[in-house]
Amino acid sequence: MEMESTNSPLQAAADAVPEAEGVAVAEVAVSHTEAPADALPATPKKVKKQYPALDLMKFMGILIVVWYHCRLIIVPNIRTDNSLDQYFFYLITTLVGPCVPFFFIVNGFLQFDKPLNLKKHLKTTWHFVWITLIWSAITLFATLLARGYAFNFSIFGHHLFTLNPDGYPVSLKYFLKNTVLIKNLITDGQTAWYYHLWFMGAMVILYLFFPLLKLAWDHDRKIYYFFLGAVFVIVFGNKALNMCLNVFSWLLTGRNPARDFEGNMMYTGYNFLSIFNPFQGIDGYIFVYFMLGAILKEKMDRFLEIFTVRRCIIGIILTTACLYLYGYFMTKSTNVLWNSGDQYGNDIVFSLVRVLCIFGLACRYKGTGFGSRFIKYIARNTLGIYFIHYVIRNLTYLKLQDLPIPGYFTKTTLYFIVVFAISWGIMEIMKRVPGLRRII
Repeated sequence: MEMESTNSPLQAAADAVPEAEGVAVAEVAVSHTEAPADALPATPKKVKKQYPALDLMKFMGILIVVWYHCRLIIVPNIRTDNSLDQYFFYLITTLVGPCVPFFFIVNGFLQFDKPLNLKKHLKTTWHFVWITLIWSAITLFATLLARGYAFNFSIFGHHLFTLNPDGYPVSLKYFLKNTVLIKNLITDGQTAWYYHLWFMGAMVILYLFFPLLKLAWDHDRKIYYFFLGAVFVIVFGNKALNMCLNVFSWLLTGRNPARDFEGNMMYTGYNFLSIFNPFQGIDGYIFVYFMLGAILKEKMDRFLEIFTVRRCIIGIILTTACLYLYGYFMTKSTNVLWNSGDQYGNDIVFSLVRVLCIFGLACRYKGTGFGSRFIKYIARNTLGIYFIHYVIRNLTYLKLQDLPIPGYFTKTTLYFIVVFAISWGIMEIMKRVPGLRRII
């Protein structure tokens, strides 16, 4: 993703583009056709600014997403296994856990200072919807077939043919229903087969609200900051209350998780606002990360003054330690695995601070040196890898999880390399097919 900069004199374009708001900006060369000496000066071309920090955030984000999904080949079981290997693996999963917010911040960073073309924006939103449905069908079909399910294809009651007739029957109606609903209706006992598509739903929600957020950003910042503050208090505040009550319940009564007034367990998702919570049913934290992206771009100099390299490193260590200790406490006291990288972690203040610290470090990245071209290339193709890797993962992980490879971290990392490489290769093939490149 690149942003257009304002026009600059042609002779100045040969120099490095000046850094914008503290973020390292890659040098962009301007090419032009030589004109006769007596000709009028040519109109300079627009120079697109490139933000290496955003490329790095997207690069790290997609690597972590794929690695995290590959880790489901073996879920860390610190509930019963007290080995050092298990605790180290749990630490790594906690360290890389909340990474999806990287993409929300990047989107917010890029969107708000561009003029809004509502028609084009709605086309982009609809594009997100239909490619999500396509990949829902692809993922579900491939996974069901690989698991031995039988597909019965019929039209108006007339049976046409059956794929894998010896498997458990799945009707076309049932398949289409699950394709559209994209819910956790079919699982293999460890994870939903296409739950990763929640991210696309979140992006559609953000893009539907974006015209209103853009209007507030351009014309009344008080409204913008009010909405951001309200979301933060409601979503992050609700999770903080859950966490505090769970800890206090264990310290005072020896019972965890805490119970509500009717004695029901609250765990981590209890809704204290009940019917007054406007974010029921959606991941409200996505607005916080998305809207912070715009603020970070505008206030980058001030942000980098506060989030120095030293403070960022300390912040990452401290927030990871807090998430790890709370996860350990919750897992041991409830006998239910708690992981900050799953649905529990993105709306925790510790996760938010850690994401900002990582972004602070990424802003020092200049986009040069060894591996910079690879980082930029992968960052430009994250969506295709995101869609494809889950299909590959679902087709292979049950067959590979029992391989005699010592160490959970080693096993997961090797599996990640295989899945990532295959996904990348398939993406490269799809990019060269005119009809398929539109869905990645």
